[in-house]
Formats: sequence, structure tokens, C-alpha cells
Amino acid sequence: MIRSLVRLTAGPVLAAALLASCSETTGPAEGLLQVRGMSLDEMGRRFGGGAARVEITMRQSGLVAQRIVVKTGDELGEPEALVGSVTGIAVEGDRGTLTLALGVEITFDVETAFAGVEGDGVGFDGFVASVTEALSLGREPRVKATRRPPEAPQAPDDPAFHAGLLRLVDEPAGARFVLNVDRDNLTIVDQPPPDAILTVLGLGLEIRVSEGLTQLILDEDERHEVAFEGLVGGVRVDAGVFVLVHGEREFLVRVADGTRLILNGDEIESLAPVARAREAGLAVAAVGEGVVREDGDAVLALVVRFRTRDGSEDVRFGGRVRELDVGRGIIVLAEGPVVKVGADTRLAVNGEPVESLARVAEAMDAGRAVYAFGEGTVEAGSDVVLAAFVRFEIDGGSDRVEFAGRVASVNLEAGTFTLIEGPTIQVTGETVFAERSAVTGLAGVAEAVAQGLAVYVEGSGTLVTEEPRVIAAAIVAFRIAD
Repeated sequence: MIRSLVRLTAGPVLAAALLASCSETTGPAEGLLQVRGMSLDEMGRRFGGGAARVEITMRQSGLVAQRIVVKTGDELGEPEALVGSVTGIAVEGDRGTLTLALGVEITFDVETAFAGVEGDGVGFDGFVASVTEALSLGREPRVKATRRPPEAPQAPDDPAFHAGLLRLVDEPAGARFVLNVDRDNLTIVDQPPPDAILTVLGLGLEIRVSEGLTQLILDEDERHEVAFEGLVGGVRVDAGVFVLVHGEREFLVRVADGTRLILNGDEIESLAPVARAREAGLAVAAVGEGVVREDGDAVLALVVRFRTRDGSEDVRFGGRVRELDVGRGIIVLAEGPVVKVGADTRLAVNGEPVESLARVAEAMDAGRAVYAFGEGTVEAGSDVVLAAFVRFEIDGGSDRVEFAGRVASVNLEAGTFTLIEGPTIQVTGETVFAERSAVTGLAGVAEAVAQGLAVYVEGSGTLVTEEPRVIAAAIVAFRIAD
């Protein structure tokens, strides 16, 4: 499970200084992640000792596994997942079935949460329409399906996989499985090739280690997992590191042999293409997952998805204001981007236009909670939102209260959810789920949070109590991010 958005440094650090701190002779971080190659016999012994979590990356065609990572940490309760290309869809009433390229079938229904590539909700009908249109144009859309794992590993010949969440994704070709397995799933072949068959969801996946086609990896690291995002501020290909800029913070991200690197949807072998993109004048955004060890001063990346952009990008933002610098016109949200206010930015406080941030600063100095909502532009080469307008809501200043942030927890019995560094929100029979919401019920929110996904919400309602702060939601819109 991804437990936090990483913020490692207390303040800005020059990217050049960070990169210079890497020794000229330092190579990629092979030894930093506790991963190593393993033999087929060792994998069999580990499966024989009980259930194990595996991540299987397939070659772009056929049933030959390219890489199998066996994890030894306590991950059996984490979400199981499938990633693949859709070749067919069938819908009957409020239920549907996706057929993936390898023949795996994923079932879904109206209780499934649906999201587009950007994490915005598309709903049952919207998801079906998007997939159907793509197939009619001769494309095979990529999807990621997740579910809560069964109590015991699923029988090898059982093909069932019902999605709790379905999301359209921009990932490299080829299928990927993240599942719990045991000894029943593995069959050693007496006369290879293949060397063995790993059967999951009714598919016999070929392991061809002796031919150099399959890599077996043991991941035995004990670490704190984090999510990170921002712009790439510098790259050292030889050292296997890059600087990630998140607002006014900068920190190092290291890559190792086992790190998956994806640039604009294509798998890459090293940071060299990222460096070339920056040399060509393109801004490169990065979103990923990694680990922070107790003795580490950097994020060790497990997977990083890079995307280039050569122009400005319009964004919406919202959340509780954590820091405010009136002189520089800087707003730092508790969960979200750094926002910059300029001479042309339109400002309002509790619905009234204002000319400056002074009233907001006074409220924060008095210890009152302040929330900011607005739209702006992220310019190429920057991770700061240049605001077109910002609407502030100050506690106690309006009958209507707006909220935004990341969901920390859900209480289905009480009909509430709580935000990180934010209030508790009540969902009633009168609460409206916006059309763009990724989920249309509190159960879907609970499912996504339980699967370790980052769930963000924005909405408005009325204040029920000031301390503790509780809001009865009138309208909500949820967005899901991996």
C-alpha cells in the first residue's frame, strides 16, 4: 500500500547541488533495493512455504513471462491487479465483461468504480462507451483492474476476476499480473523448454529461464512505501538518479535494476531518454512509487511514469491552505500543488471579490482554517500553478462550506469519510455525486481506499459542527489516482 506522498526536504535545494553530491563513480543503485536474482528451485521452495505475492510482467505477445518478482514482505492483503489490452467487451444490463488480449476475462458491474486515464470518474456507461468506441476504431484500449484479494490464493484453473475498480491507463504493451499464489500454481517441466508453468486465472504462463527469456527476482526489502510526483529538475544517467521538483521542494530519486521506467507510455531501459527529452527543451513530469529506507536520504523508485510536455497545461486545484506567503503571492495546499497569485489573478473570499491576500492572511494568523479552490496553468518547465482565479473559504464566514483533499478513511456505518488534514464529511440520501465523479457511492470510495489507491474529493455542503469540524455534503466529486 502506498502510505504517503513523499516530502523529504524541509526547503528548496538546488538541483545541481543534489546531482553533484552523487559520486562521479557511483553507478545505478543496484544495492539500494534489497532485490536479487533467484533460481527456479528457490522460487518453488518459497511457494511451498505458503502464499506469496508475485508481480508478473509478460512479453508483448504470447504466454512467456518476461519477469517475475516474488515479494517476501507483508503484501498478501494488498490489492490484486491485472493490466492488459482489451480486445472485446460484452454488456448485459448492469453487468459487463472485458476480454483481454491473453484471453483473461474481467467482469464488472454498476458497483465497480470507473476512472479515465487522468483519474476522473467516467461511470459505468461512460467506461463502456469509451472502450466500445476505441474497439470500433481498431484500437485496443489499455485497462487496469484491481480487486481485494481472496482469503486464500485463487485456484490456478479458476479464471474469475471481478473488478472493484477499472481504470483506463497509458502503460506499455504486454500484460501484467499482481496476484497471490502458492505451490499449486507452479509446475516444473521435466523436459524443458519451458522450464516451468505458472498457472493463474486459468492461463499457463511459461517460465523460460534457461533460454534467457524470463528473469526471476526476489524482493526481500523491508521499507516504507511512498508515492511521489512532480517535475524532473535534473538527471544523472550514469548515477541512476534524477531530481524531482514538487512545488518548492526538491529531492533525489534513485533507480535500480528492478525499477520499471515508462516514458510517454513506452517502457525504457534507463534514464537516458529522459535526459534527452530535457536536453531537447521539453518539460518532463514524473509520477511514481518508491521506498524510503530508515538510513536513506533519497527515494528508491519501484516504478516511475514520465511524461513530456512542451506547452502549458490547464489544471484545477483545491484544498486546505497550509502555508501563505503574501509578499511572494504563494499559496501552499496541504494536499496539492503550490499556487502562485499574480496581478491578473481574480480573488474572492467567501464569495466577495478582494484585491489582495491580506484578508486570508489575517484569518490564518487568527488560527482559522482556510480552503482555496481555483483554476490556473502549469507552464512548461515549472511545477507551480499560475492561478487565473482563486476562491477562498474561511471557517465560519459563509453558510456554504467547500472542501477538497485526499480521503484518509471511510466509515460506512456512520456514512462519513475523513480528509487528510481536513474535516469529516457526512454523506446522506440528499448528497449528489457529480457526473464526473469516479465513484457514485460511499461503498465505492471505501473500496478504492481499502485497495490502497489515492482518492481525492472536492465538494460543498453545510457546516454541522465547528469542533470537531463536520460538514454535511450537498455535492461531491471523487477522483482516483494510482
